[in-house]
Amino acid sequence: MMPDKNGYFGKYGGMFVPETLMPALEELKKEFFAATKDKKFKAELKRFLTEFAGRPTELYYAEKLTKYLNGPKIYLKREDMTHTGSHKINNCVGQGLMALRMGKTYHSRDRGGSTWCCNSYSGGKIRHQVRRFHGRGRLQAPGT
Repeated sequence: MMPDKNGYFGKYGGMFVPETLMPALEELKKEFFAATKDKKFKAELKRFLTEFAGRPTELYYAEKLTKYLNGPKIYLKREDMTHTGSHKINNCVGQGLMALRMGKTYHSRDRGGSTWCCNSYSGGKIRHQVRRFHGRGRLQAPGT
């Protein structure tokens, strides 16, 4: 399912962001819709997801779970088989290719963790710089 011209998926969606970010988001939205119609871009994305990320991943027949439930055949999608071991590589490859398409010199992440790792790997593969930004300090839950 693709969002409509206003960014909605059916009755859900929209943007609730500071006004200062709107020009960048409008640029991204325009370029995203153009990319979805660009056969060359889609082929490049598919190539990276296949050759680099390991798409499509296998389905695993969960025989014991199927027997335990006495019924439907249960298959598990093996997201752990992708490069970096999660679904996050899909987003990171797409972000990097969009940034390149838009002529940006780098793209940024706002935190560390596995998403940062996926961005680092994909950025290295597509030869695009990734920068990580943190605020002045880590946020803590009250009372911790």
